[in-house]
Amino acid sequence: MLSINVLVVTYNQENVIGRALDSVISQKDYGLNRIIICDDCSNDNNRLILEDYEARYPDIIENHFNEANLGIYGNFNKLVSVRGDADLYLFLAGDDALKDGWFECVQNFAVRNAITSGEEPFSIYSDWTLVRPDGAEHLCCNGMIGKFPDEALSLKMRGLICGRSVLNSKGTLNQFAPVDVSKDLSYAEELFDAQAPRFSKFNYYLPYNASVYYAGIGVSRNLGRDYLLEGEEKWGRLIVDFNLEGKDYLYARFKQECSRFYKTHRFRYFVSAAYLFLASYPKKYGHTLLLFYYFIILLKRFIGEYIRQVHLF
Repeated sequence: MLSINVLVVTYNQENVIGRALDSVISQKDYGLNRIIICDDCSNDNNRLILEDYEARYPDIIENHFNEANLGIYGNFNKLVSVRGDADLYLFLAGDDALKDGWFECVQNFAVRNAITSGEEPFSIYSDWTLVRPDGAEHLCCNGMIGKFPDEALSLKMRGLICGRSVLNSKGTLNQFAPVDVSKDLSYAEELFDAQAPRFSKFNYYLPYNASVYYAGIGVSRNLGRDYLLEGEEKWGRLIVDFNLEGKDYLYARFKQECSRFYKTHRFRYFVSAAYLFLASYPKKYGHTLLLFYYFIILLKRFIGEYIRQVHLF
């Protein structure tokens, strides 16, 4: 049986952290080795709850309490450094919860695919459920990785796969490096989330609704505004960091032109962004509706700014 370490980031989540931990502990008969938690200087009762869980499950739970607030990706960096030894690793946050039976399904999947250890760099992707603050649920599928297992980074860049419900092997996580958290939160996010797609040599898809993300209750900065302000520089850096070529390079250039358009609302950047998106999107990925959606967003922004400038709005 493959051993699994679950790496948990948490901050001020006294109302939900118990649900997350209980959902992991319920999987303990199917390879759960350790739950390693980094609390980022919570100022609610989060620490007391974590200490109680560690007292009740000393052989499973290992708490780390940061002396200074590191931020979400500084905290992820810390988790990687204290990850312990296991075949597989799962990143989790306090506003996540695992679905019953997932680890059992993973172990059966490993047997069917002759996966006997985590030494090789690989990742196993499953699906997850998004629960919005109003209670609405949406199933998010990572199935594209099953169709294009050798194109994980391309899929991740385009938002066609997600890092939730993903088990990364020891061979993958051993290649992780601390990401730069000094510049921009969205830049750190891209760097960290891209590490598994970059370093996994083999990618598997296990069709199972494996976890739940409860949106709107976590504590983190909103990435949207940073993207508008920093997108041009950020994607320029990522072109170099990821050594992007071909359609992936064109997609990064599309992101840069979007940023320029959002800041200046010049028509030439709109045209350039629309062209680069069409040129960068592999037809084999399908998702014609997604392509049309992006185009409409760009067009709406351009028309809105044009109307404002000619005083018709």
